[in-house]
Amino acid sequence: MLNRSCLTFKVCRVGISKSMELVKVFSCDGYCGCREKDGDADRILKNGLIKDNDDVTDSPEIWLTSGDSTLYLSPSLIDKENRIKSAMTDTMSTIKVTVNKVFDLTKIKEGIKLSRETIVDVTTTKDAPTVLTITTKEAIDLKTPLTITLPGYGDATASIGAIVRTDAFDQTFAYTNPTLK
Repeated sequence: MLNRSCLTFKVCRVGISKSMELVKVFSCDGYCGCREKDGDADRILKNGLIKDNDDVTDSPEIWLTSGDSTLYLSPSLIDKENRIKSAMTDTMSTIKVTVNKVFDLTKIKEGIKLSRETIVDVTTTKDAPTVLTITTKEAIDLKTPLTITLPGYGDATASIGAIVRTDAFDQTFAYTNPTLK
């Protein structure tokens, strides 16, 4: 069963090309209460994307989920289970974790665990409602797998991410054999 909630959209740029842009806007009404846009990603519907799905009503549908910029053509294509999509080591002491659904950090923060290393802070931004950054007290040992556990989202092993483009990574893992000069 999909969780359905109130959405307010502003339709922009419906033109000759038959493309349509859906922009979720801040809404405030008596039924749904006040809500802000769920991230910066607007939904763009390209010409020819919607098909009638062979239904007899001749009413094509699109399906949206909170915090996900994807336009789905069927509810069966929507990932309904909470899960970690990726966990990437960004610096020697930060891991960027991306999940598939918007979360309330206050509800899961205390239950976030690492298989090793000590968590100093966990942050997120309004601009990226499905991404959180975990900061560790000590430098992350990149030679040993690190597992992240998020309550309600499961476990994931951190992969090497943007850290490979940092000076700290180069200094730690540079090959310094003097005989190869």
